[in-house]
Amino acid sequence: MSVNEVAAEGFGKGANVYEKARPSYPLEIFEFIRKELPLSSSLFYDNDAPKESSGLVVDLAAGTGKMTRMLYSNAKFKNIVAVEPVLEMREVCKKVTSELIVKDHFGCRIEVLEGMAD
Repeated sequence: MSVNEVAAEGFGKGANVYEKARPSYPLEIFEFIRKELPLSSSLFYDNDAPKESSGLVVDLAAGTGKMTRMLYSNAKFKNIVAVEPVLEMREVCKKVTSELIVKDHFGCRIEVLEGMAD
């Protein structure tokens, strides 16, 4: 499987522009995630969430990592893997999310065992 040629070329050439131009996400989204989803305290680095979770969040099609960064800084997830198939987008993501893991894969092809991620 590969990324559509047009998409790969566009996102590849425009990764830095995409990072600068793409709007961020409303902070309320992250408040909702923390309060409403049944995630374990081991998932958060400030340990004030409910229990019973594997402790791993996978951000599929992470792009340049805007959501990934906000999941870390605003929702305070500590164990995140960003998955992005376009090299240039992944490289920008790696630069701005140096403390997080960034992988080259497609969402439909990642090797995550059932129950391994939240």
